[in-house]
Amino acid sequence: MFRALLATASLAAGLLTAPAAALAADTTTPLTAAEMSAALKGVAGTTAPAELPGYAGDLQLSFTLDGAAQKGSAKFGADAASGRGYLSATGVLGALGTYAQAGKGMWIYFNGKTERAAVAMAGRPAARYVFQPDAKLTLDDWDADTLPTASSVVGEDALHAGTKTVHDDGTTDYTYADDEKIQITFTVDAHGVLTAAHAATTGVEETFTWTYGPQTISLPSAAQTIGAVVFTQALAYLNMAGKVKQAAVNSAEVVESRSKKKTVKVVNLRKWTRYEISSFNSSLGVKVLAVADVKGGVRISAKNPFTKATAAYTVKASGKHAVARKA
Repeated sequence: MFRALLATASLAAGLLTAPAAALAADTTTPLTAAEMSAALKGVAGTTAPAELPGYAGDLQLSFTLDGAAQKGSAKFGADAASGRGYLSATGVLGALGTYAQAGKGMWIYFNGKTERAAVAMAGRPAARYVFQPDAKLTLDDWDADTLPTASSVVGEDALHAGTKTVHDDGTTDYTYADDEKIQITFTVDAHGVLTAAHAATTGVEETFTWTYGPQTISLPSAAQTIGAVVFTQALAYLNMAGKVKQAAVNSAEVVESRSKKKTVKVVNLRKWTRYEISSFNSSLGVKVLAVADVKGGVRISAKNPFTKATAAYTVKASGKHAVARKA
């Protein structure tokens, strides 16, 4: 009906000189699993060269979660000339994103409450990306690990019987249902290059689109970026006083447990506490806590390199107990 109305309107305006061509029907052909696989592998082979200068993509996702309709979206792209790529997404879990520069490294987006508090403490309140240097990074490797490239998507699960529909505008749709009954359609342009993919199953629908050619990709600014080393350090020192207390209390509990209700020996307390503090520092990724011997036990302390604040606790032997106290 829609096609007929378009044809009628065009004829009335004198815009069509070949009505038969305007009314040409789509041609649908059934394909065996082997034929579908071969066809889509051919599309992958045609699409891959189109990606080489660069490409941009878009994803639209809709689904139902706990009875409520949810939506998500993503944009992504890569540019060979600049060696840059990016992925930016939003959805029910919030925002995420990453950028890459060949020969330099990656920028990873963060926006959690804890991360924001850590970078603010470090004097970088505007930072929202962590930079991880990697001089050996290549755009191809990052692209393959991170982005849904059209040439990889179209061939990853193609061994299913389906249909091939050729449209009168030169585009072609390849449609099949996979083993999980997900209905998948790949749309290919007149040159055999993949331009869209659609997948649908009960309660879930997603659509990818791709365009090809060089891209302009701007990386996060210096003000938006914090180095990975400083970022890890800032996270480690956040709530430093609480971590010193936690480490001291945990160490006292371990000492008592390992003493097995016998008198706590200072030499053992020092040995076991140092082991606990070493493990605690390892879990933080930064040596935050220091241990020093004091009469009857040890002193656990830390100094925040950003705020210069200090915190300390002692853990001392007391009969059959190990006692943690603020110093």
